[in-house]
Amino acid sequence: MSSSNESIEEKKFNDNSLGPEESSINNEPIDPCADLSLPLSEKEDKVEALAQEMGINHKKLMWKIDLWVVPPFCLLYFLAFLDRVNISNAKVYGLEKDLGLVGQQFNTALTIFFVPYIVFEIFSNYCLKLIKPHIWLFFLILFFGVVTIGMGFVKSFGGLVACRFLLGVFESGLFPSIFYILANFYSQRESQKRFSTFFSCTCLSGGCAG
Repeated sequence: MSSSNESIEEKKFNDNSLGPEESSINNEPIDPCADLSLPLSEKEDKVEALAQEMGINHKKLMWKIDLWVVPPFCLLYFLAFLDRVNISNAKVYGLEKDLGLVGQQFNTALTIFFVPYIVFEIFSNYCLKLIKPHIWLFFLILFFGVVTIGMGFVKSFGGLVACRFLLGVFESGLFPSIFYILANFYSQRESQKRFSTFFSCTCLSGGCAG
């Protein structure tokens, strides 16, 4: 019993005495960022080799991701962009008269959206490094929905400006977060078609908004 304990301790001592390069598997150092510097063709070859090794049908997996990841994001951005440009329709149907807007107040409410959108988009990109993207995106969608509902109860110019300002704050991180999550599912070559589909939602929402 004592001899077995001594052999275990000796093995632990030998493992601890090895450097980080010698103690890794097959005596090769493990660099998690090594694959990032590889050419695109080598990255795709490694993905295919890994899929075959694990018994995964790569095309079937991509098709499943296309059905469950891309459409919800497209619908989300469609609604966000639709709400952003739909205020012009509200003006046609009497927004200025209902809220008593005079002079340049409507243009002010229209423009105030882009001030926090530009400023907080930089802040949102920084938050993606501190908070998990799906959690950050969840809170952005939640508060974006709350503010959108709140705009239906606006009774004055001040309330309209406040809602438009908050809308710009919460919508600012929507676009970077979606792109960050999509980039984690697809390779550089695979992502082009998905991004094109995603961008097409803005044209569709613009057509629906009138």
